[in-house]
Amino acid sequence: MLSNARALATKLQDVDGLELINDGSIFPIVVLRASEPQATDLTTLSHLLRERGWIVPAYTLPANAENVSVLRMVVKENFSRDMVDMLYDDLRGALQVLRKQTTTYPHRPRRRPHC
Repeated sequence: MLSNARALATKLQDVDGLELINDGSIFPIVVLRASEPQATDLTTLSHLLRERGWIVPAYTLPANAENVSVLRMVVKENFSRDMVDMLYDDLRGALQVLRKQTTTYPHRPRRRPHC
């Protein structure tokens, strides 16, 4: 578990726009934050990863740090090295989708019934 957590952290430390907070060296948990929180909405990134089948929650930190959001990835026993590569690829793809959007959620025209 720890070796896969460290492998994931090693791959993610070079992703532009994200900063590694916990590298999984003691506990099999990898934590990231946005290096520019105004440019990268981690909640939306979490939703985009969920669309690919990953459960990567976005949290705000407790009191005195509630303005900091993080992504938390728990590496479990069944998380293989292939899954490390897949999560890395899906996270980079989700970041590309997120950066192409001009707003957090794309605008959809409203349909109103005619009376």
